Amino acid sequence: MTKKLTALTLLFALSVFIDLPAHAAPAAKARQAPAKPIATRFKLKKKPIKKGDPFSVSVTPREKSFIFLFYVDADDRAVSLYPGKTESFEIISPEDPLEVSSITDNTIKIDSKQGKIITVAVRYSAEGKKVKGQVLKATDFSEEKPYKHALAIKGKDLIERLEFMRADHPRDVHILVQDAPKAVTN
Repeated sequence: MTKKLTALTLLFALSVFIDLPAHAAPAAKARQAPAKPIATRFKLKKKPIKKGDPFSVSVTPREKSFIFLFYVDADDRAVSLYPGKTESFEIISPEDPLEVSSITDNTIKIDSKQGKIITVAVRYSAEGKKVKGQVLKATDFSEEKPYKHALAIKGKDLIERLEFMRADHPRDVHILVQDAPKAVTN
């Protein structure tokens, strides 16, 4: 009986010892910063940055995604930098980032007031395919110039919609809101 008890005690001790790292791993992972699902970089041609200078935006998703790129100016006007009203969706992958440098015939330009760039990645998945049509609707576009990109909804309403979508689909909808480049001089 003593041999069996000793063997069971040893077996139990070994199983606890072997399992400890497995239980410690999730705690260690919890302390790590979560991976960013979207990386957005602004490319400027020169410095100092002046009002009216052109800039471009590069968007790299962590995995294949449908990408949306918006600009909201200081007066809460929203523009869809990508896609426009007449553009079709392309699936953007980490290996082939999205480069946005123009809106129709107009170059994206630096403003003297602080605007926001909103990047949305909807994961290329069965659920993502269903959700992508809710991010930007045909009725969201304005008839103002550039008519293919100006939105009829305000920036705060757009951000609110996106936040609700992210809450409903946390695995498939990722949002990044950043300050847009701003002119240093007029």
